[in-house]
Amino acid sequence: MSQPAALRRRRRCQRRLDTRRLPSPATRCPASPGGKGHGSSQTTALFDEAARAAQGRSVLLVIDDAWDADAHVHTLCPLDEFSDSACLVTSRVKSLVPGATEVAVDVLTQDEACTLLLSTGEVAHTPGQPWPKAALDVADLCGQLPLALSIAGAMLRELADDWETSLLPALKAGHGSEASSIEGRVIVASLNCIAEEARAGVLALFEVLATFPEDTTLPIAVVDALAALV
Repeated sequence: MSQPAALRRRRRCQRRLDTRRLPSPATRCPASPGGKGHGSSQTTALFDEAARAAQGRSVLLVIDDAWDADAHVHTLCPLDEFSDSACLVTSRVKSLVPGATEVAVDVLTQDEACTLLLSTGEVAHTPGQPWPKAALDVADLCGQLPLALSIAGAMLRELADDWETSLLPALKAGHGSEASSIEGRVIVASLNCIAEEARAGVLALFEVLATFPEDTTLPIAVVDALAALV
């Protein structure tokens, strides 16, 4: 490696952020260094560190599954406004960020949904051949949503040779639950595919984690304490 290239690489490493220390999306931090915010001094320092790392550089920042522009976008965007940086935000909320260019992305096509389902379930399918009816029905029940299909694919793998007769009824049983989203109902259904000897431990883990709101950052000491309960 030439000396200039090695020097550039070393400088990049020196400025690389420790992303494990960044706050969760639910954490409030100032909109700009020194700005008004509701975060702790630690989150303010982390934001300032991110802003310094992005200063004068072209950065692509991806914020996934945002639903609150103030908490998830404006307060977590340390990009240099005078650079060629860009912020890509994915969300199910239309017009989340006023003035931003918005691109609507549809759910997977039927072929894409079945491909994801069977590939996740490690089931071979010959291109050009009709999809198994069970795969089409499962894709439809999952709303052709990637997360739901990935979970259903893992269930398919557990059910192995019986999946064409067992998977759809298992998913329909989950749809009778109180979960509000398709993904939530598929998760509920997936618990029934866990081996009986392991199910109690998994259910206990779900119950413990359900104590905390979504996007809550848990200190490792809390995780260690919870481990003794499951």
